[in-house]
Formats: sequence, C-alpha cells, structure tokens
Amino acid sequence: MNYCRHKLYFALCDFFRTSKTQLFVTLGVWLAGLILAVVFFGDNDVITVINAGRALWKMIVVVIPCYIMIAVATFSKYLMPLVYAAFLYLGYSAGRWACILFSTSVFCFFTIFVVVYLPIYVADFLLMNFLVSELSPYYSYAPKCRTASNCFRSNVAILKTTVIVFAVNVAIIVIWVLIFCKLFGLASM
Repeated sequence: MNYCRHKLYFALCDFFRTSKTQLFVTLGVWLAGLILAVVFFGDNDVITVINAGRALWKMIVVVIPCYIMIAVATFSKYLMPLVYAAFLYLGYSAGRWACILFSTSVFCFFTIFVVVYLPIYVADFLLMNFLVSELSPYYSYAPKCRTASNCFRSNVAILKTTVIVFAVNVAIIVIWVLIFCKLFGLASM
C-alpha cells in the first residue's frame, strides 16, 4: 500500500488503536452528562419552536467552551479535569436537546434526534477525542519549557491544532444541519 495515498486511513486506524481507553472513559463521562440532563431537565426550558438557525447557532456555541477547556488543560496537570468537564458538558447538551425534542414533538423525536443531532454529537465526541490525543504531548509542558522560543512554539502548535479541529467540527455541524433542514423541514418543526 502507498502510505501517501492511504494517509487518512492509517491515521484513523492509529488513533483508534492507541486511544481505546481514552475513548471508553470519555464515552462514560459523556453518557453521565446525557443522563444528568435527562434527569434534571426542567419544563421551563422547553422551546416550542426549533428552527434551523437557532439549532445551528446553539450547537456551535456548545462546542466552543469544550474546545477552550481542552486547550487550557494542556498548561498544567492540575487542569486535566477540564477535559472531562468538556465531555460532561457535551453530553449534558445532547441530553438537553433530546429532552427538548421529545417534549415538543414526540412523534418526530426519534427521527430528528437520531438522524440529525446524534451524528453531530458523535462527530463532536470523536473530534474532541482526536484533539485530546493530538495535544497529549503538550499536556503539562509548562514546567518543561526551557526557553521562550520553545514555549512559544508549543503554544502556537496547541492553538493551531485546536483551531483546525474546531474549524472541521463547525464545518461538519453546518453542512449536516443544512442538509437535514431541507430533508426534514427542521425550520418548520
């Protein structure tokens, strides 16, 4: 096999092979957030009309703090719980959307949540795990900085990786929501 031709395939296989434990732990935290949202969801949060623009904006706004928490966690080993807080928050927002959709339209709940929103949250989950594994060499690097240029290069690498993965995530959210707005009439739900 030509490595250049199958670079993405090898990168994905390597990611899933080396990050099994991380995926299972973060999946457990994500599911805990989902369960918390379902248990503690209040009726005053129910939105009667869900339009595509609002859903798109809210999903992007939910992802922003998650990426910030993951990037900030690289600066100290004491900030590592922020990574798990990001996955807990992502699971909580998925559970909240599930409750909102279930309370507004029980009949269409399964189709819209499973086909439209759940794949987006799975993509968010996988991309955030990929970011964590890509930033893992930089975790707790601050005490190891010897020169200002070394710290600057590390900060630039952390910022660049986070922005690239975030941009891919936002592109997936926008494309996915816009495709299914046309198919399911999400704007007139």
